[in-house]
Amino acid sequence: QASSRLFQDGAGLSNLSIYAHMVTGGIITVFTPFQLLAVVRKKWPRLHRMSGYVVAGTALVTGIAGLMYILLQGTVGGPLMSFAFALYGALMVLCACQTVVLARARHPDHRLWAERLVILALASWFYRVHYGLWFSTVGGIGVEPDFSGWFDRIQVFAFYVPYLAVHEIIWRWRKRGDAAMD
Repeated sequence: QASSRLFQDGAGLSNLSIYAHMVTGGIITVFTPFQLLAVVRKKWPRLHRMSGYVVAGTALVTGIAGLMYILLQGTVGGPLMSFAFALYGALMVLCACQTVVLARARHPDHRLWAERLVILALASWFYRVHYGLWFSTVGGIGVEPDFSGWFDRIQVFAFYVPYLAVHEIIWRWRKRGDAAMD
């Protein structure tokens, strides 16, 4: 059997890691948006809670498996991509843990961490959408097969950092507005 970008002959742990990462990543990409539905949270809180555990658990597995793969094989885009994707994975693990801990404590910041987790869970999809939009609008300028192009180097952070930053600004703005109402 021949090695490929994702499969390495004789590298059982890294192969298992990347496949676990891809499968659980797909699960959270599909199921996470349902956590945002107010009707589910209000009418079926138990369903929201149980599906939240599934999302957080699969996010944890996704993040850890991705980090394991990066540690064992690196990424196709080299050190910058490995660093950016490892940061993404570490944030995914942190947000999954914080979401569950704060939910169990019924702490109001549960929602903040849950929203961060949703952003990160959908970021993998954003990554692909960014490339699709880039290719359809400018034909892929700055993209290289080994992910060394200038667009590739920006994209390794752009699929999650700006979304988290905008969320943080909105969250603080809302919190300041709530404090002014008191």
